Amino acid sequence: MSQRHPKKPLFLKALLAATVFLMQMPATVALAEELALSPEDAKRGQILYVQCKACHTLKAGEPNRVGPNLHGMFGSKAAYVEGFKYSEALKNADLVWTVETMDKWLEKPSNLVPGTKMAYMGMKKKDDREKLIAYLKQETK
Repeated sequence: MSQRHPKKPLFLKALLAATVFLMQMPATVALAEELALSPEDAKRGQILYVQCKACHTLKAGEPNRVGPNLHGMFGSKAAYVEGFKYSEALKNADLVWTVETMDKWLEKPSNLVPGTKMAYMGMKKKDDREKLIAYLKQETK
């Protein structure tokens, strides 16, 4: 008679899951930025965007205001909107708008780009910045 090993299938499942996880690690790291920004975050972000709305628009074809239209921002180089009068500091900044750079920008624009014309004191709470960024990513595609 053979004796059953009830823990063996569980161990093998765990081992298989760990192997699959480790094999996907590079993809997981690359997607971490996306996974951290859920649809629930974007809902709160819409409320937070109200403080940006006086100066910025989000959709293609909408006009610039005091600040530029933000459509297509993520993945673009800073100062990318044609016809908008950016500060020399931002035009000369070697930065691309990513989740990370936008987080630093929203925390305090003048810390990221000294000499910027953007008159915004910054958003202190990281959680709020993440939610606003989720909303911006969704709305500026």
